[in-house]
Amino acid sequence: MSNNLAATFSGLDRIEQYDYPEEALREAMLNAIIHRDYAFSGSVIVNIYDDRVEFVSLGGLMPGLRTEDLFLGVSQPRNEKLANVFYRLRHIEAYGTGLRRIMQYYEDLPVKPSIEATHNAFMPPCNCSRCG
Repeated sequence: MSNNLAATFSGLDRIEQYDYPEEALREAMLNAIIHRDYAFSGSVIVNIYDDRVEFVSLGGLMPGLRTEDLFLGVSQPRNEKLANVFYRLRHIEAYGTGLRRIMQYYEDLPVKPSIEATHNAFMPPCNCSRCG
């Protein structure tokens, strides 16, 4: 995946910024792997475009959850044992913090990521610093 680095200057200071916050890309990938529905035979889909990156995870939201619930820290792991393994390996820090953390990585950027959820698929923030 391409995550280009751009540099600007403010006086004598060099200010570097990647196309996408690396931490946000990591969180989106971990969420897509941990929360996907493995009853589907398809893979986690990562679409890379010139202006955005999309992570699509099969399975949609767990029954009873709505997209806005996720920003409150609500977490219902579909694969609790897998989430526990990732937690013990220290790849995730706590349940229910991934999406809020992704949004925090974009806090100082002019554009915010978007989320889409259907009954059978979930696309967390696209991690695009240019789309809205």
